[in-house]
Amino acid sequence: METTTRTVAGSIGGFVGKKFTSGNSTSDVSSRIVARGPLWSSYMDDPIVRQLLPQFAVTLQKRVLGLREAVVTGDAPEACKIAHMIRGAAGSYGYPSVADVAGRVEIRASSGRDLAASLSDVDELATLAAAIRVAIGSL
Repeated sequence: METTTRTVAGSIGGFVGKKFTSGNSTSDVSSRIVARGPLWSSYMDDPIVRQLLPQFAVTLQKRVLGLREAVVTGDAPEACKIAHMIRGAAGSYGYPSVADVAGRVEIRASSGRDLAASLSDVDELATLAAAIRVAIGSL
């Protein structure tokens, strides 16, 4: 599977490793993500949401990889669609920081201008997704 590093101190880290290309596999990309601490849902106290979070984390990781592919290939409509799905789901599961970053990508993709500038936001989403997996893995 993937390797994550847990530390007690520090903020959420950045995407570590080479830039994504369409030839990279899911494991190639996800193994380069290092989370510097867990990111908890604001709805952790809700037993129903808590039960659904592991599947959300898996789906989020897949969507971030799809979003990266869309951004790298310049597919603005697909990037807009995926960013919108991430934004909505993240808000529903109690991750406003993820929703905010996905919203930036969605706005840029829907405007059709400088989609490549969204790569840093996609990197941030990958890091946040890794931090969510760290939190869920410690339950």
